[in-house]
Amino acid sequence: MDVNWAVAQALRVLLEEKGYVVVLTKTSLPEMVTNKRRAEIANEASADLMLRLHARKARADTPSTSRAAREPWKDSRGRRGQ
Repeated sequence: MDVNWAVAQALRVLLEEKGYVVVLTKTSLPEMVTNKRRAEIANEASADLMLRLHARKARADTPSTSRAAREPWKDSRGRRGQ
């Protein structure tokens, strides 16, 4: 299962349990949705917030790996995350 899809499904459940209305832009994993269509869906829903999940695969020892994948997470005060 795709990590983005799994996170979206889990987040949907958590938010709905807290009473939020959640509108997903995809109904299935293989469905392709353009960024323009995502914006249209959010506008049609009069969304207060639009969140797009994105993750990439990468090896930590390759030069193309993002800085975030190589370094520990830090909060806004520079403290390392757990």
